[in-house]
Amino acid sequence: MGAAMNIPYDTAYTPPVPILQVELAAPGESPRIGPLPAVVDTGSDGTLVPIDYLEQAEAIGLDEAILHGIAGGSRRVHLFEIDLHIGPLLLPGVIVAGDDDGKEVLLGRNVLNKLILLLDGPRRETELFEQRPDWR
Repeated sequence: MGAAMNIPYDTAYTPPVPILQVELAAPGESPRIGPLPAVVDTGSDGTLVPIDYLEQAEAIGLDEAILHGIAGGSRRVHLFEIDLHIGPLLLPGVIVAGDDDGKEVLLGRNVLNKLILLLDGPRRETELFEQRPDWR
């Protein structure tokens, strides 16, 4: 494993939350937006990105899907394909849900499972080691 990037938790939240800085790009293109703080959400299956950011990045629109919330509600969302840059790492062709309501990026397990990271709550720090070699 290479040297880790150490990223402090965002203390604007109570309790503080782990975040990663991300940049968004249309597939195969250079980043068009970011860096943006993205909340590490280990309880979410997928990644959620505000529609405004996806439009600025010129993400590729795909299908629609139903998003089920933790409280039991559901809503229809549009899916998009983007390239996601996290520091020096590139995750190409990531499928994300466009969020019409929220203003923050939430990184779900479809992205987190592609990374090797340590969430260190007592130190309020995320250590991002590297991208998994078998990320697909």
